[in-house]
Amino acid sequence: MITKDMPLGELVEKVPPAAEVLKSFGIKNVGRVIAQYDTLEQCAGDLHIDLDDLLCELSMVATNYEIEEQSKCHCGCGGHGHHHGHEHGHCHGHHTAE
Repeated sequence: MITKDMPLGELVEKVPPAAEVLKSFGIKNVGRVIAQYDTLEQCAGDLHIDLDDLLCELSMVATNYEIEEQSKCHCGCGGHGHHHGHEHGHCHGHHTAE
């Protein structure tokens, strides 16, 4: 869950697409901003960004990112939720073959 007290560095580490959201709100140099501000609230206040809008947008991106990450194959084959015409016994049948 993303909150106003969340450190910027932690946010971008846990949800990499959050950097694009920050940029869309006018934060051009995300790395410098992360070093300059501790929390989302501090950043939004100093840069005159609507905190509620920012939190809403970041929450949507975080939710989509979590769903996307959960659907990826973590067996090492590089698939994203299904295998492309090959079987891997170590996947324990949790993928569907095309």
